[in-house]
Amino acid sequence: MRIILIIGLFLSSLSYGDSPALPISYLVESENGKYIFAMISPLDRDVELSSLNDQWMKKISKIRDQYSQSGMYLNDGSKKPLWSVSWYAHSVQVANDGEHIVRDGPWASSFSDEAVTFIKNGNVLREYSVNDLVMKKRKVERTVSHFFWRKETLFDRKQLKYYISTLDSKHYVFNVATGQVSNSGK
Repeated sequence: MRIILIIGLFLSSLSYGDSPALPISYLVESENGKYIFAMISPLDRDVELSSLNDQWMKKISKIRDQYSQSGMYLNDGSKKPLWSVSWYAHSVQVANDGEHIVRDGPWASSFSDEAVTFIKNGNVLREYSVNDLVMKKRKVERTVSHFFWRKETLFDRKQLKYYISTLDSKHYVFNVATGQVSNSGK
């Protein structure tokens, strides 16, 4: 009985450590400092704050006091978004023009999951699944609940190019303004 309890505790701690993070509100500033993208957690404010320590609770409260919805804002203390979105993502990257963002997909547990999405003024230009970008499925690195497929990403904000290298040695260059692949190769 004691061994079963120990194994059960061990397995439950493994699954907890391999679980996706809770959605937490955050800000991403454009490289040129002109814009702020606010991502507001879909969780009720009290629920979000109850999962945080005092230091993070103060940071998140300040974000939620300033920004009422997820979207792009001028970085001048504005409370009204230039444009907004109704979804949540754990990671977005902001272009310097205040119009374009790159949304990274969540932890992939299926090849049909979102890999990367290109957005202009809140509207999806183009979305790619992991299946669109990974050709050799056996090259992904698996965990208990998901897998890693990206090796490296880079956002060239001056040229509006987004680069992705995959673990199966594919290389993609995306035009952020259109969401189209402008170059791909091995």
